[in-house]
Amino acid sequence: MTKHVGDAQSPESAAKLNASQRLLWRIIARMVKVIDDKYGDEGLQTIYEGLRDWDFWQVPVRKAGLVAGEASLEDTLHKVLQAGDELLFTMEQRPVIEKVGKNKYLYKVRHCNVADVIGRECWKACPIVSRALEEGAAKAANPRIKLTGDKFLVTGADGCYSYYELTESPE
Repeated sequence: MTKHVGDAQSPESAAKLNASQRLLWRIIARMVKVIDDKYGDEGLQTIYEGLRDWDFWQVPVRKAGLVAGEASLEDTLHKVLQAGDELLFTMEQRPVIEKVGKNKYLYKVRHCNVADVIGRECWKACPIVSRALEEGAAKAANPRIKLTGDKFLVTGADGCYSYYELTESPE
């Protein structure tokens, strides 16, 4: 009999997780497409604003053991953003978290198990939904964290690039 040790997943569990994530993101991308088709940019902006609601994201920040509004940039990257990605995506390669400035990091996703599904259904799901989730979580952790980046796997880039910078004052 095989013993389950630590975080090891059975192939069946891994396959179910992958299938669940792919279906979830197909549904999300479909919703983005339907709203975009009917309401255009105004609809997409409404989705973005609703998902980046900083009050909503305070709960996951606190569950990560951080004080909402006061978290360090490093804790936000590792305990909130990376931990969240591990729930929403299955990546063959862990994201690259690279310091690129005094108070600035690149968070680059090099592989994503749902990029093809999103790309086929509605590529806008990444810049609208994923980016709003990232921004909301980061701002809930610390309102001084600024997020930029416009490269996504679904648009043919070699990764999803998110730059997180701790600024002097909230923006």
